[in-house]
Amino acid sequence: MPRLTDVMNDSWREVEVTGESIPHLLHWDLAYLWVLQKPRDLRPKTWENRVRAWKGLFARLLLGQLELSARAITDPLLSFTSPYGISSALELKSRGNVVGVSSPIVICRPLPDLDPAAQVDLTEIERHKSELSFCLQLLVGSLRSLTSSGDERQIQHVLLAVLESLLQEWGGLAGVSYQTEVRQTALLRSVSFADPTQQIGIDQVELHISKGLESKTYVPRCRECDGLLTRKDDDPQVEVEERFVIQCPKCSVDNEIDLARLFLWQRTSHEMIHWTERRGDLFATDPTDQYPPAYTLSVQGQFIRFEWAPADVGNSPSRFLSIKFKDRTVAAKSFRSDAMYDHLLVKGGAHQHFSGLPIRHEFSCSVRNKGNIKARPDSLVFGPIQLAGLPFRIEVTRGTLSVTVHVPFPNCLDKT
Repeated sequence: MPRLTDVMNDSWREVEVTGESIPHLLHWDLAYLWVLQKPRDLRPKTWENRVRAWKGLFARLLLGQLELSARAITDPLLSFTSPYGISSALELKSRGNVVGVSSPIVICRPLPDLDPAAQVDLTEIERHKSELSFCLQLLVGSLRSLTSSGDERQIQHVLLAVLESLLQEWGGLAGVSYQTEVRQTALLRSVSFADPTQQIGIDQVELHISKGLESKTYVPRCRECDGLLTRKDDDPQVEVEERFVIQCPKCSVDNEIDLARLFLWQRTSHEMIHWTERRGDLFATDPTDQYPPAYTLSVQGQFIRFEWAPADVGNSPSRFLSIKFKDRTVAAKSFRSDAMYDHLLVKGGAHQHFSGLPIRHEFSCSVRNKGNIKARPDSLVFGPIQLAGLPFRIEVTRGTLSVTVHVPFPNCLDKT
């Protein structure tokens, strides 16, 4: 049976891989974590190119340059991975070729048969450092939240240190925000060598993949001194009764905030609706500075909590805002999927004469201005529509389905 050092230093093409030699099938991931946590001058020389390959693969993943294809793990390998809550993996592809796999320990890793002498191109990192730093700092923030719980999370603590070091290498905190697509990635808390059948905790962490477009985010600021109205993570919540007023911590001026700036709409006297769309999901039709707010950390009962990216608040620790609404519960809804129909059924296919809106009846009271309707061959364009709880108007395109009912014998519909 080969030693772990042999597996680390040699190509797997010369190693016989069996269930006995890798009892939990995570040695390769753990080997990467072990090497990455070491100072650069203490890493094995034979692993220098593998480390470069990992950085390049991770960067391309964050930049959205890889295709992700899920692959189920089947028996007999499933019997080794299932105790760790792992039943599938993602193949990372470039131009149809598999260049890496997802990892529940180091996010992703190159394939084992990587040529240690092959040249690894890292020019994408130099070209997109700001983008990469923005996506990475969001991941680091999520890991900090996980590891602060006090539970046993040995792997996540080590990975956090690795990613914090990488963030500094890539230039530190980003100065701008970017539109991102959010994917869930699984991270193990620890691995048991003594008892491979022991159930090990696994967490889902948000991985932000850049869409390559800069975005701006609304941040509440004081009308008098322009100071941040956001709070530190452990500051008390802001309680809202009739009006949403925040006192500036810098100059003590009261600031009334329009709920729509935070995508909030008071639907009834006892219910608040929070629209969940962000950034890439929005299509504002107004030339406006009414940017969307930050992502919400949680919506539960009477509470809603926002978290801004460090770049949005100039790297200030005051990048949170927790709100409690008196006598009102908050419900998170999507205005594109919860409030609107996906398709329209138009009688006889004459959709050019359609005069309604793609709004579900229970949300019809949210419409403040329905705008105009433009007919296309297979769709209708509505807008600009003004919905309650949004600070700008939106344009919505919906496909149409037509149904024509032919009745050859009209009398058959008569009542008898």
